[in-house]
Amino acid sequence: MASTNGGSEPSIVLIDDDERVRRACEELLSAAGYDVTAAGSAMEGIRAIRTGRPDLVVTDIVLPDLDGRDVVRILRANAATRDIPVVAATGESSIPGPGDDGLFAAVLHKPYAARRLLAIVSVMAPLASN
Repeated sequence: MASTNGGSEPSIVLIDDDERVRRACEELLSAAGYDVTAAGSAMEGIRAIRTGRPDLVVTDIVLPDLDGRDVVRILRANAATRDIPVVAATGESSIPGPGDDGLFAAVLHKPYAARRLLAIVSVMAPLASN
């Protein structure tokens, strides 16, 4: 499957303010064959999404500048980004909660296993060999 951003590998924007989590996920997804852009804040992630038009976004919910739900709402308000699936990665057990219907394509509860992340990502943005 070709990427919607013009590259050969599916592209992912990963948003997480925890540098350890961000690096580990970026390395895991890159090693699996994805083109990953990592962002440490919601606004940095939104800029990367608008610039790169990724196939998938994986975002933390609790971020220093905006809530992950706000990231999704901003994407949905823009015709160019509204159809990009978003996976929530959160330590909050209450996600999804009231008002979250339809916001996220999937939810990963932290801590999550690497194989769980790869399983969800492979469904949302399949590699050409899948």
